[in-house]
Amino acid sequence: MKMQVNEKMISFIICANNPLYYEECVWYINNLHLPDGYEKDIICITEAESMAQAYNAGMESSNAKYKIYLHQDVFIYHRHFMDDMLSIFKSDDKIGMIGMIGGIHLPDNAVIWDKWNIGCTYGCNFAGAFPVSGYQNPEYQWLEAEAIDGMLMATQYDISWREDLGLGWDFYDVSQSLEFTKNGYKIVIPYQQEPWCMHDCGRSKLLHYDEARKKIMEEYNERFTDGFVPENNAEYILVQEEVFRVIRKCFELGDLERALEIGNSVKNMKIRDNDLQYALNMLEIYSAEKTLSEETESFFSGVYNWVELKEKYEQIKFGIRHAENGTNPEIVNELLYLIKTKKISKEAIAIIIIHSAVKKEEAIVRLLNQKKDKRDN
Repeated sequence: MKMQVNEKMISFIICANNPLYYEECVWYINNLHLPDGYEKDIICITEAESMAQAYNAGMESSNAKYKIYLHQDVFIYHRHFMDDMLSIFKSDDKIGMIGMIGGIHLPDNAVIWDKWNIGCTYGCNFAGAFPVSGYQNPEYQWLEAEAIDGMLMATQYDISWREDLGLGWDFYDVSQSLEFTKNGYKIVIPYQQEPWCMHDCGRSKLLHYDEARKKIMEEYNERFTDGFVPENNAEYILVQEEVFRVIRKCFELGDLERALEIGNSVKNMKIRDNDLQYALNMLEIYSAEKTLSEETESFFSGVYNWVELKEKYEQIKFGIRHAENGTNPEIVNELLYLIKTKKISKEAIAIIIIHSAVKKEEAIVRLLNQKKDKRDN
């Protein structure tokens, strides 16, 4: 039996497999302004076989009129996100879906991952953080798009996600965009004076991208008219995965010099493996900390297990983001205390700022109490 739609409910539906990222995502949601008369809830879907399966499960379990499907690595910075979302939906009942970044005139070969040309977001590929921008026009509240990126997809109508296509974790967003269009709805992207979200996604390996792309081209052949030609070089990624495994073993044996030697041999490659990028960042910290005074703890002090090292890095990264944005003073004060008591080195903080913060100067001033050298811009 179909549930009665609750016109005053907003559901956030998150597909998650990393508790640390999920908790950070939820922190930002819980600190958004809730419009008067509305309720919100958060639905977490775990152990899904595909994004479409996860989102169908979330959609079917909620009677909210407004559903916001987002990745666990999307952090909503814009405090009045829900107010502005409702304003857009109420401006035109033909608007079915809202995204943060997307595109028009998409390529006929469906190689879309780097072709978004409308809207904006902050992004982080773990080597650096930066605005990702397409066309915007401040004279319009929103612009219509052909498709939107799956980082965040807000809807006011329910249309089933195409599980039957077997797309896995790719192209579900393009498919859903085309399904909304087929049903007569508009897909739009709001004007954002500053990006509303941070997508802390790293780089996609695109290992199964071509498989999903072939399926999407076959299903929507009236839109993607080129013949299918494979685009992705999976062998390149497999080499980087093997390099990471060797570095990880060095970490766990405490042989950081050997890890540094291997890291230096690949640091000029175009890194596509996220764990390898994290490891290279940590090796920068190791190099920077070689002149530490004895009373200051190294980033690696007592921690050689990769999972623990990565979690430590990510926790510091999230604290740095709150410092640069002036949010969550409790977490920022905890980080400041660890720096003051020399439980975390300033060198480690500086390296993670370089790789994680968009507004680096703000983070440096708030955490390290110093002006950033203009040469670092």
